[in-house]
Amino acid sequence: MFIHKYRASIIGVFCALLVFAVYFSLPQNLSFNFDFKRFFPKDDASVKAFETYRETFGSDDDFLFVALESKEGKILRKTELTLLDTITAQLSDITNVRNVQSITSFQDILFLKQVVGFMPNTKQPAKLSPVTIPLLRFDSSFTGDVERIKKDPRLYGRLLGNDSMSAAIILFVDSMGFDTSVAFMDEVHQIISTQWAGGHHYVGRANFEREGKRIAIVEFVKTSLLSVALVIAAFIVFFKNPTSIGFSLITMLVALAFFTGMLGLFQVDIDPISALYPVIILIVGVSDVIHITSKYITEVKSGKSKGEAIQSTLRSIGLATFLTSATTAIGFCSLFTSKVVPIRIFGLAAAAGIMITFLVVIFLTLALFTYIPPTKLKNLDFGDSFFTEQLKKLYHFTLRKSRAITIGFVGFLAVCFWGISTINTDLDIATGLPRGEKLTDDFYFFEEHYSGFRPYEILLEAQGDYSLDDYEILVMINSIVEAMHKEEDLSTTLSILDVYKQFNYGKNLRKSFDDYALPDSMSYRSFQALKADLPPTSFARIGLVSEDGKVGRISSTVKDLGTSDIEKINNRLQQHFAEHVDPSKLSVQITGTGTLIDQNNAYLRQNLLFGLSGAVLIIGLVMAVLFKNWKFLVISIIPNVFPLVFGAAVMGILQISLDATTSMIFAISFGIAVDDTIHFLSKLRLELSKSQNLEKALYHTTLETGRPIIVTSIILFFGFLVMLFAKAPGMMYVGLLVSLTLFSAVFADLFLIPILCRLFLKKDYQ
Repeated sequence: MFIHKYRASIIGVFCALLVFAVYFSLPQNLSFNFDFKRFFPKDDASVKAFETYRETFGSDDDFLFVALESKEGKILRKTELTLLDTITAQLSDITNVRNVQSITSFQDILFLKQVVGFMPNTKQPAKLSPVTIPLLRFDSSFTGDVERIKKDPRLYGRLLGNDSMSAAIILFVDSMGFDTSVAFMDEVHQIISTQWAGGHHYVGRANFEREGKRIAIVEFVKTSLLSVALVIAAFIVFFKNPTSIGFSLITMLVALAFFTGMLGLFQVDIDPISALYPVIILIVGVSDVIHITSKYITEVKSGKSKGEAIQSTLRSIGLATFLTSATTAIGFCSLFTSKVVPIRIFGLAAAAGIMITFLVVIFLTLALFTYIPPTKLKNLDFGDSFFTEQLKKLYHFTLRKSRAITIGFVGFLAVCFWGISTINTDLDIATGLPRGEKLTDDFYFFEEHYSGFRPYEILLEAQGDYSLDDYEILVMINSIVEAMHKEEDLSTTLSILDVYKQFNYGKNLRKSFDDYALPDSMSYRSFQALKADLPPTSFARIGLVSEDGKVGRISSTVKDLGTSDIEKINNRLQQHFAEHVDPSKLSVQITGTGTLIDQNNAYLRQNLLFGLSGAVLIIGLVMAVLFKNWKFLVISIIPNVFPLVFGAAVMGILQISLDATTSMIFAISFGIAVDDTIHFLSKLRLELSKSQNLEKALYHTTLETGRPIIVTSIILFFGFLVMLFAKAPGMMYVGLLVSLTLFSAVFADLFLIPILCRLFLKKDYQ
C-alpha cells in the first residue's frame, strides 16, 4: 500500500510543510480585521446609498470619544478644565486627527457692529462683523463662562456628562487602516494615561479595532488550548497507549497548524467569529481519527499486515469518512450564499479546513501508526459490552414503541415550533460586546452618562433648483430637528441649521440660549451677506453640507436601545417627514451605520432559510448519488431537519437573538449532524446487500454504528461547549446551540431513522 511503502517520505513532506505553516501562522503574518462595516450585505441598495453618503461626508464613525472623569466628581473646576485644555491641544497634534472638540476648544461666533473712525455715522448703519470667542476663557471671565456652560443644552450628553462629573473630547479622524488605528490608539492612551489621574473611557472604531485584535488573539489561543485539552482527554480515554495518543495528537496539531498557515498565506481575515475555527478543526477532526484508527487497529489485530490493514481500512470506511468531511464542508459552504462578506469567508475557510484535516488524518495518521508494533496496539475502548447491551435495548425499543416514538417526536416538534415563534430579533450592540473587558465597560459608561455612541444620521438632498441654504428649506430642516429633539434617546443634533442658529445667538451676544434658534426671514437675509466672512472652521459648517449646498446631513447619536425601539423612533420621524416635508423640494432619508446594522440583521433572517435550503439540496443530491434510491434520500433528510428545528426553538425559549453570529449555527449543525446519518445508512445499505432482511440489517447497523455515533457526538457536544468560555456572547451562544443541536441529532439518528426505514423500506426488504 502506498502509505505504508512511502511512510517516511510522507512524514518528511508533512514536516517540510509544517515549517511553512508555522511561519505563516505567526501573528505578524496573519490579517486582522474588525471593521464591522464588513458585516453589511454586499450589493444592497441601502449600502449603496450609504456609500454615496460616505463619499460626500466621509464615514459617520471616523471619530473617537474620550471621556475624562474627575477624581472628586467636579469636572468644572479650573484645575480640571486647565488640564483638559492641555490634553485637547496635545491630542490635536496626533497624526490623522482632523479636528478636536471639547468644552475648552469650543468657540462661539459673536456678530459685533463695526464702527469706522471716532464718531459713528448715524445715517449709515454699522456693519456687523463676525468675531470668534471661546466658550471658556481662563481669565476674569472664567466664572461667568462656567455658569453659561452649565446652562448650555448643546453640551450635555456630547461634550459634558449628563451629571457634570466628566467631560468628553471628540477626535474627528481620517479613515485609517487597522495597523494605523492601533498605533493611533496607543498614542492617545499614552497622552491620557500620563496626563490624567482620574478615570478615562474610550469609545470609537479605532478603539474597537485595537481591543478587538487583542481579544481575538486571546480567544483564538484559548479555544485552541481548550480544544487540544479535550482532544487529549478523548485520546487518553479511547487509546490507552501513550504512543497512539501521541501520534493522534500530533495529527490534530499538524492539521490546526496547516489551517492557521492557510489563513496567513491567503491573508484570510481574523475577526470576532474566528474563535470558532480551532473548535471546528480539532473537534471535527477527532471523529475522523477515531474512525480511521479504530478500523486500522482492528484489521492489524486480525492478523493482516500493515499494508493490508491500511488498504482494508480505506476500502471499508475511507469513502464514508470522505463523504462525512465533504458534507460537513458543504454545510459550511452554504454560508457563501450570504451577502455578508465575513460570513462568506468564514464558511469557505472552515470548509477548506475540514478537507485539510481529512487529508492530514488519512495520510499522516496512518503513516505514523505503521511505526507502532502490532503488539502495542490496543483496540479502542468504547465500553463495548455496555454499549452492546444498551444498543440492543434501543433496537427493540424502536421496534416495539415506534408509534409512541412517532407521536412523541410530533409533539416535541409542536413545542419546538412554539419556541421558534418566540425568537428574539431585537438586537443591540451591547449584547455582542466581550464580557469582563474595559471595552464593554467604556461602552456602558457612555450609554449611562452621555447620549450614546451609535451614529444616527439623516441625509438631506435639495431637489430641483433649491439649495439647503434657502429659507424655505431651512424651515423644513428646523421642523425635523425639533422632532428629533422630542426623542429623549437622541442626542443634540448638528446640521446646516446650526450655522444660522449660531448667527442668531451671536447677534444677540449670547444673552439667552433661547436665541439659539432659526432667525426670522429678515435676519436670515442679513446673515446671507455675512456668510463669506465666517471663519473657515466655524462651528457646524464643517462636514455637514456639500460644496454646492445641495446635499447635507443632520448628525446625532442614539442610545443602544435595540432594533425595535429604534425602529419606533424611525417610524415617528418618517411620519413627521411625510407631514412636514415637501418631497418635491427636499428629500430626507435616515441612514448611517446604525441603520444599516438593523437592516443587515433583517436581511440575515431573510437569507438564513435560503442558504440552509441550498445546503439541504446539495447534500440531498450527494445522498441521491450515494444511495441511488429516493427513499434513502427522504430518510436521510428528515432526521437532519429535526435538530435544526430544535436549535431554533432553543434560541426562542432562551431569548437568544438571531444575529450575524448565531445565524451560522444552522449551517454548522446541519453539515456536522448529517455525518452520523451517512455512517448509519451506509452500513445499513451494506447489510441489506448481504441480507434482504430489513430487521436483521437494522439490528446489526444499530449495534455497529451506534457506538461511534454516540462517542463522536459526545466529543462534538463537549467540544463546542468549549465556546462557553468565550468572552463574546455571540460565540458563547453558538457553542451552546451547536452542542444542543448535535445532541438532539443523536436521538434523531438512533430513534427516527429505524422507524423511517420500516416505513419506507418495509415493502422492498422483508
